[in-house]
Amino acid sequence: MSSFQFAPDLTAVRFGFLAPYTSRVDGADLTAFYDQGGVPLTGDARAAVAALGLPAPTVDPSTLHE
Repeated sequence: MSSFQFAPDLTAVRFGFLAPYTSRVDGADLTAFYDQGGVPLTGDARAAVAALGLPAPTVDPSTLHE
């Protein structure tokens, strides 16, 4: 049985929607967080987040846990 993998372009599209939405919800530009996690953000995704004009997070999101 082969494992299913999404096409790379579909993955980029999904993260292209996720990055601006999560940044907007958090009220902070989360591109550095996605970069730190190795998430493939396209130039369009980065531009969409930048267009929101949000500041950098005050707390590093990668240090947060439940």
